[in-house]
Amino acid sequence: MQTRFREYFALISESDHAGRLTLDADLHCRAEVDGVRRDEESLSLGYRDLIGFCLRLALADTLYETGERPPLILDDPFVNLDADKLEAAKRLLHACAKRYQILYFTCHESRV
Repeated sequence: MQTRFREYFALISESDHAGRLTLDADLHCRAEVDGVRRDEESLSLGYRDLIGFCLRLALADTLYETGERPPLILDDPFVNLDADKLEAAKRLLHACAKRYQILYFTCHESRV
């Protein structure tokens, strides 16, 4: 699951941050920042949203490795992202749409 999580995060963050993220047995994420291990709560809301989104995608992949995949229902998952991160998240959604049916809800036109 950690491998898939890091793959998704690398796609969405477009940086080397994915290699500095680890998941523990309870699926809590820790990040190494400037050589110091930090809990997810010390990161910005945008990064926490990205981590949570990538974690849910990795979980769906893990649970449904074979057979039919469920639809993914997303209710405004990118509300705390800046414009650059939002574009990266949209690209990730398009990539995921090749394997999943995605229902994406948002209440703001800029998030489409």
